[in-house]
Amino acid sequence: MQTQPQSAKASWIDRALHQWARLILRRRNRVLWIGLALVVVCGGVAASRLVIRNNTLDLIRKDSPVFQKYLAYMEEFDVRDEIVVVLKSDKLKESREAANALAAKLKNEKGLDRVYYRHDFSPMADRLLLLADEEQLTGIRRQMEELAALVKGNKQALNLNGILAEASAKFNDPYLRKSSSWAEFIPFIEEFVRNLKRLAKDLETPAGVLEKKGLGELSEFEADLLKNEYLSLGEDGKTILMLLRPSKDEQKSATPFTGVIQRVRKVAQETQAEFPKVSIGVTGEPVLLDDELRQSEADMKIATLITIALITIMFFFAYGEVSRPLLALVALLASIVVSLGVTTVTIGHLNIISQAFIVMLLGLGIDFGIQFLGRYEEEVERGKSSEEAVEITLTTTGKALLTGGGTTAAAFFAMCFNDFTGLTELGWIAGTGVLLALWASLSILPALLLWRDRNGVKGSGKKLQLVQGAIWDHKLTFHPYLALTLAAGLSLFAWKQSQKVAFDHNLLHLQNPKMESVRLTRELLNTGEGSLIYGVVVADSVEEADELAEKLGQLSTVSKVRTLGDLVPRDQHKRMEEVSRIARVAGEITLGSGAESSVDVPKAKRDLEFLLESSQEGAKQAKQYIGLSGRARQAVTTFEKLIPPLERAVAALDKLSLEEAKKRLDRHQVKLVGSITQNLGWLKTQRGDRPLTVEDLPVQLRQRYLSNQGKVLIEVVPSVDVWERKPNEEFVAQVQKIAPGVT
Repeated sequence: MQTQPQSAKASWIDRALHQWARLILRRRNRVLWIGLALVVVCGGVAASRLVIRNNTLDLIRKDSPVFQKYLAYMEEFDVRDEIVVVLKSDKLKESREAANALAAKLKNEKGLDRVYYRHDFSPMADRLLLLADEEQLTGIRRQMEELAALVKGNKQALNLNGILAEASAKFNDPYLRKSSSWAEFIPFIEEFVRNLKRLAKDLETPAGVLEKKGLGELSEFEADLLKNEYLSLGEDGKTILMLLRPSKDEQKSATPFTGVIQRVRKVAQETQAEFPKVSIGVTGEPVLLDDELRQSEADMKIATLITIALITIMFFFAYGEVSRPLLALVALLASIVVSLGVTTVTIGHLNIISQAFIVMLLGLGIDFGIQFLGRYEEEVERGKSSEEAVEITLTTTGKALLTGGGTTAAAFFAMCFNDFTGLTELGWIAGTGVLLALWASLSILPALLLWRDRNGVKGSGKKLQLVQGAIWDHKLTFHPYLALTLAAGLSLFAWKQSQKVAFDHNLLHLQNPKMESVRLTRELLNTGEGSLIYGVVVADSVEEADELAEKLGQLSTVSKVRTLGDLVPRDQHKRMEEVSRIARVAGEITLGSGAESSVDVPKAKRDLEFLLESSQEGAKQAKQYIGLSGRARQAVTTFEKLIPPLERAVAALDKLSLEEAKKRLDRHQVKLVGSITQNLGWLKTQRGDRPLTVEDLPVQLRQRYLSNQGKVLIEVVPSVDVWERKPNEEFVAQVQKIAPGVT
């Protein structure tokens, strides 16, 4: 075989390529067997050990100051990213029942060590009233004093007729003309209006309709104080949040969260079937990350198959046959398998960013094969043998491939010199992958071509001839100034258009909006109260936490601040006095058996009509002096509160027969007296002998906000969309001014 003689002045690269070409020619089969062995070994290692991790902490350098702050917080409070289950319905009771059922199932679920959705207030049941503010306590105390006076001074039984008669007695001129009377009249009216609304509703509801009970066997006061018993959004509490903490074993697994998220979703679907009127969805940062990873993983597989198919099709049209181009693709795929093995040994995993390297390598690496194959085909068409064509291609085009591949790999390796681990890993994997693709194009591909044409060069396919391309190439070559002018114009236009392109920092925009986790996250953000991202500050004591919480709560970018102090009021002395007085007065009240007697319907109707007429007349007269007297304005407001429920009650009675009206009023009376009795019974149990302390709080709150070393956690919920860059920077800057250690 005759080969081209080497020049005496050939560079070391030329000499190395020449020696490499001779090695390939002499040891073709050995090169193929070595390549096959590498593919098998690396493929086996990757298949058994390579994982795609979905933990964002893996993307940040461990020595980063930001990471160190977050790590200290995680260790202090045993924090793990929480899975969030969102339960929504139109009725509070249904949401809570579904939450209780779901929690009962999840508490035994493998991979979870805490289910946090509800506070157990039973240890502080006899001091719940201390959670009410001072104004509420004053109002409750006055109501009890009014009720005590009513029971003591009223000869009539405490039933509907008696209460209406007592109310009618207050609507007389001598009583209302005294300024001192209004001090007790206003609190009485507030409670009376609530009772009138219930009366109107009961009169409008048929006697045969069974009403569902409220929040269990709770007094009205107790139910109001326990409205925060469940973790919920909004004032109505119909949207409940359940926070699930994965176990340490789950977090340390090769693919953290994936298994437990799948199990949680399965249990949620089962519970959804039991409560069809309750919407149950799963979201949270680990769910978003896992969904993003699974979605991108599936998309990468599809993109890889599409890329391979397009390369094959384009090769066929460009070369007129498949066999030789297919060898270039085989060599490239072999390099990718080896690259996966090297990644497994050196890094051990892929992340959400680096998993895209396969498609990148397919696009970049096939270019090496195209150039090598193109030169090989040219030499074959010139009558060269397979061996001669391979040697010439390796010693000429091979130099260009080394230069191009080396610079491309260097560009990727440059990414390793940054503080973001995600990009560092991508730079290493992609740079190594480019070098391996180059290696495959200069070793496996020529060996495959030699093997394919071992019995002589077979006829090559008909190459695609781009006639128009040749014409335009000729025109541009012979008109360089025109080409440069056009290029400059296009560059200027592109530069101006590039000024309109902004960097999108919102990671939610990278997510599939149809995914449940993304949709729920957006819905929570739209409520203004459900950000899954919040800042955390660690205080050394409850007192320091309260001071910081007060300052942080005044920031414009802060929606609310959560800490232990929310349920441990600062100055409780006045509250303790009020609670003690309320309990004492409630204990002195003894109710008769008024609910046992039937309602006198005609008398009740007369009293209601009298109250309506008195309220209308009182409002009319008071309006005449509204500009002269503050008492007149107060009277107008008071009477106008009474008129709507009284009108409803009277209108409902006018439409009912005596028998039906009696049934509905008797039903209301039982509920009314029972409610009063229930409230009294609960108020008697309340104690104000000592203040509430942290030790009285539910264990769930203490575990979340109090560390074993006594540190106190403060959660700072943003009022702005921190997924966006500028609002996030503003939020962080404001919080850091007050608490530099925020994370």
